[in-house]
Amino acid sequence: MKSFAAPIFLLAATLLQLAVATKCPSGLTCSGNSKEEAFLVDGITSNACFVVSKSYCPFCMRAKSTLASVGADCEIIELDQRADGPALQRVLADMTGRRTVPNVFIGGKSIGGADDTLLLHSKGELKRLLVSAKDL
Repeated sequence: MKSFAAPIFLLAATLLQLAVATKCPSGLTCSGNSKEEAFLVDGITSNACFVVSKSYCPFCMRAKSTLASVGADCEIIELDQRADGPALQRVLADMTGRRTVPNVFIGGKSIGGADDTLLLHSKGELKRLLVSAKDL
């Protein structure tokens, strides 16, 4: 009698990888291998506006202030106030290709950092993005 345990296990592992890969937001690179990545993907996909920041960073302060000025209700993660902050920053760099903060996500998509956020605001596009993401 043949054992089907190994092929079934491989099929289950493949299906699990596909499920994780399909949850990865468009434009990001996900490996599906860490709790930090799962935390970030959940934050990005569960919030209309998600900001990864450091509390002392002047660029982060500018981005958060600009978002607040248009009434955005963002979920903000302060890496410097979390024990897993360095690990989250490494994983986020792998996902986005950017190691710097802030990292701003609206509607599940990366819009970039502080300069990008301010540019969108100056062009009148930031509020439109937030409205379409149902944050305003």
